[in-house]
Amino acid sequence: MTTELNKKSEIHIGRAGELMASGVIEALGYRTVLCQQSSFDMLLLRNDDTHYRVEVKTTSKCNGDPRRSSSLSKRYSWNTARGSGAKTKLDPSAVDLLCLVALDTRRCYFKPVFNHDVVRYNLSLEKLLAVDEQEQLDEALRQIDERRL
Repeated sequence: MTTELNKKSEIHIGRAGELMASGVIEALGYRTVLCQQSSFDMLLLRNDDTHYRVEVKTTSKCNGDPRRSSSLSKRYSWNTARGSGAKTKLDPSAVDLLCLVALDTRRCYFKPVFNHDVVRYNLSLEKLLAVDEQEQLDEALRQIDERRL
């Protein structure tokens, strides 16, 4: 029973993250379409109809870093792999952009997938709060566009 409740909680957290990511991206001037594909969660569309496949990963809160004793060592941790059994890295031929969502701070962190090669990504609270989402998203899309050429 506990496993079933945990799975439902994970699904609700994931769905909340997708909705929040969509709202943040649209507030930054892009359009989004949520679409539950096997390799990505959302399409991000520019006004010129250029599209990007987005994988959204969500965490509900930051935790203390067990390697540090300081109360300032808060960090977020996302499982960025695919698959329920053996985990595999995200495939840059199937998804363009990784959007990491922190629900408690209502923040998004954007990374081009071709620049991401780990199955777990950790980020300090300070670094997440210091990021300008607009600049980071625009830069990630620029890098993806450059790579497409």
